[in-house]
Amino acid sequence: MSSPEASMLIVTSETAQSTLLAMSLSSHTGMSYRLAGPQEPRKVSGASFDIVLIDLSQVDPILFQKWEESLAGQGDGEAQICAFNAKNDTHALDAVSLSHIRGVFFQQDTPELMAKGLKQILQGQIWLSRNLMSLLIDKLRRQSMDAYRMEGYLTHRERQVVGLVGLGATNAQIAEKLFLSEHTVKTHIYNIFKKIGAQNRVQVVCWARDHLGALPNLSRPRTKH
Repeated sequence: MSSPEASMLIVTSETAQSTLLAMSLSSHTGMSYRLAGPQEPRKVSGASFDIVLIDLSQVDPILFQKWEESLAGQGDGEAQICAFNAKNDTHALDAVSLSHIRGVFFQQDTPELMAKGLKQILQGQIWLSRNLMSLLIDKLRRQSMDAYRMEGYLTHRERQVVGLVGLGATNAQIAEKLFLSEHTVKTHIYNIFKKIGAQNRVQVVCWARDHLGALPNLSRPRTKH
């Protein structure tokens, strides 16, 4: 049984079903819980949680990163971020390779199995299926080789931009994220298209998913230029 002081934040729409899940997980783990809507990362900024469960069926990669950045500034310690409601290994792999997740739970997982995984994560373990781990290792190996070949190919700023394009960000969102003007973003994207041989943003998205891993934390203020 976990310490009574342990707490978890469950990021999902507040419904009867999600409330029942939260109550069941709390009962099986001994952790207190709080529900937060997917669009409310700023509302929990500064709060402290041991576990954060994020609903992959409601949170896209861009919003997921906003949650990570919001939770990075929490009061005491560092929350262990987990994802739940993954459809399959491919869906889970996209989340794991683009974020810093300690555990993944699937749509078919029971509350009892989730509670078992959460207890392991609280003890410092990683809760990923064997198949997902294998897929992740293969992807990281490919990304490592690609990163070596990319050295000096794309600039650091271009890698940031292509990573955000890979998450589906618009030019305006990229400009806001990186503290750039939209004109500068357009120039970076034009150069990226030429360097990787892309004809459109869809091709950039596919390229980014194949070549890039987790994005760096971009929450630190930068000078606009």
